[in-house]
Amino acid sequence: MTISFLNIPSLNNLKLLLIAVFCLFIPNLIGGFAFAETASSTPAMEITFKDDLVSARLVDAPLIEVLRQLRREFGFKAHFLGDLSEKITLTFTDLPLSKCLQQVTAGHSLSVVSETTSELEQNESSQIAEVWVLSRSTTSTALKTSPPPARPSPAQPDDTVMPQEQSLEQPGITEQEDLLLDQVLNDPNAEKNNQRQAIQQLINIGDAASVLALAALLDNQDKEMRQMVVDGIGSINNEESTQVLGQVLQNESDSEIRMVALRALGQRKDNEAARSFLENAREDTDEEVKALADQLLTQ
Repeated sequence: MTISFLNIPSLNNLKLLLIAVFCLFIPNLIGGFAFAETASSTPAMEITFKDDLVSARLVDAPLIEVLRQLRREFGFKAHFLGDLSEKITLTFTDLPLSKCLQQVTAGHSLSVVSETTSELEQNESSQIAEVWVLSRSTTSTALKTSPPPARPSPAQPDDTVMPQEQSLEQPGITEQEDLLLDQVLNDPNAEKNNQRQAIQQLINIGDAASVLALAALLDNQDKEMRQMVVDGIGSINNEESTQVLGQVLQNESDSEIRMVALRALGQRKDNEAARSFLENAREDTDEEVKALADQLLTQ
């Protein structure tokens, strides 16, 4: 039996047409994907405001610039400490300022101070008067061997805060003494006794720069050393120490050290930021920490 194949010109033409369409379509499709990927990764900082609500599309936007734009719109007093130059990418719609700040500063220490008037109380709302943002890097920088870094300072002074409020000058310590302190504190091979003495010297100075220098030691693997640092920071009563203690509550893995920070914050619970950190500690994973937070807030 002989089988013959029909040679139909129209089928061959259709096949050629499909091949041509495929060759034209696929490169355009790939190009479209590439364009979409490029467009989505283009840096953008689009922030809009409506009825005290914030909407934003942020792609690789510098955090410090986002915070400054929020400050310009709402007029709150700002304290931005540490390195806040990181790029953030997120999108949200119609958030109140408090929620917006929580979103953009995720991973950093945020404190918000609100002032309430009788009229605002009737409306069950409050106006944010002051915002503190302490960079995560300020309290998570590991000890380094060389060269010793300069004493921590605010990333960039914000123009709503007077220069003296952001000043981290250290009266009573010479430049040479300052360098020696940094060398001891940032040398992992330094003797513990020398490090303890350096820590105590910073505690005795007790200014903003000393607090941030101490905060840079909170990554020390030695629990005893971290506890000494937190205890020392707790003995310095200023806004910077309150912020660092709050970040200890958020980031410290050891519950005993979190409780040291908690007790120090409990002594200043009349401070809005300190009270906010105490309230947050009620949600701690450790039952003893939660119980202590409740006790301090109800005393």
